[in-house]
Amino acid sequence: MRWMAANSLFTNGDGADEVYFYVDNEQLINGQVYFHILPWDFDDFFKPIHESKINQEYITKYPNSLIYNYEGFIDRLIADDEVLYQEFKTICKKMIET
Repeated sequence: MRWMAANSLFTNGDGADEVYFYVDNEQLINGQVYFHILPWDFDDFFKPIHESKINQEYITKYPNSLIYNYEGFIDRLIADDEVLYQEFKTICKKMIET
């Protein structure tokens, strides 16, 4: 959610499909699998979202949402679930404060 919050706060117009996951090698050596995020495509910060039917539908449905881009399934899942959305808002607030 922090990655998604950063994309929303920085109005990343193309954040939904521009992330890769990789395994932390030190954790793997210790027998644990821990994923890190490798963000990509920061040139789309402060840019408009892609015009799409799904984005327009969700912007109309949630005009005051903190979620900026609805291209990703997880973004829509959070938007449609009050508990998850409240957690998303809490994370956004903490990121702004710190």
